[in-house]
Amino acid sequence: MELLKKVSTYFWGWQEKKPEALGVRIVCISDTHGRHRDVKVPDGDILIHAGDFTHFGKKRDLDNFNDWLGTLPHKVRIVVNGNHEKNAEWKATVATALSNAIFIKDSLVEIKIKPNFKKTEGEEQKQIESPKSRPERDETEQSEPWGDPSESAKPSNFDPAATDGNENGRAERKGVVSTGAGEGIESIKVKIYGTDFFWPCPSGNPYYGEIPQGVDIVISHGPAKGYVDGGCGCPSLAKHIKRVRPRLLIGGHVHSAHGVTDDGYTTYVNAAICKEGYSAGWEAVVVDI
Repeated sequence: MELLKKVSTYFWGWQEKKPEALGVRIVCISDTHGRHRDVKVPDGDILIHAGDFTHFGKKRDLDNFNDWLGTLPHKVRIVVNGNHEKNAEWKATVATALSNAIFIKDSLVEIKIKPNFKKTEGEEQKQIESPKSRPERDETEQSEPWGDPSESAKPSNFDPAATDGNENGRAERKGVVSTGAGEGIESIKVKIYGTDFFWPCPSGNPYYGEIPQGVDIVISHGPAKGYVDGGCGCPSLAKHIKRVRPRLLIGGHVHSAHGVTDDGYTTYVNAAICKEGYSAGWEAVVVDI
């Protein structure tokens, strides 16, 4: 049975009921492209930005984005690269520049958090336009769907030595971040893996093969094929998400594919904020895991 499960998981994804809820509220945003101050960001335990926080890698966008992050109430804020940041001239120092967030790149961080965000009675997870109800993609909106190829969020007991970044800003896979909020509430561990930005790889992407089993959340700027991707997602990422089976995959990149869906186990979020070109128009997505 175990062998069958492993084979089925690798090729098709093993369908099991969703795991028991952790009671942690995740606020998802992506593709703000320098328009972050136009976004109404809901409260929650962890804020995740899935990349493209600048417009073509402008340094002023980076600095303003970091200042803005410092005004938000979320106990933990996590950011990954988008294609607009991947080759920016400041890419080697991005982890330091984002002093109000935790930057991760092809690496894992374990968040030890005491949730103190309570859902109101009867409140449901916000679903932003199901894929079936969304209009067909307007080819004039984004002629190239994968874009142009050209420390308040760090708690007081955050250990920089545990998540040293290398010259490319990569956080090593040994980071443990703890928050002190929520006195009297038992701490919950949330494992989050963030990838660098990659173009779709039909022949396979070895970096996605490094995503470890047991992670709760995967952040990848580009979406997985077949899930809120506008038909432009990566098949290699989709295969490895079936292998890993996280609770949540957060991405963006294809602006017109903004939305939420699931495969019965993993929830897939396209959290793009910019709608028509580079104007903010979509809302943040809130997911309780």
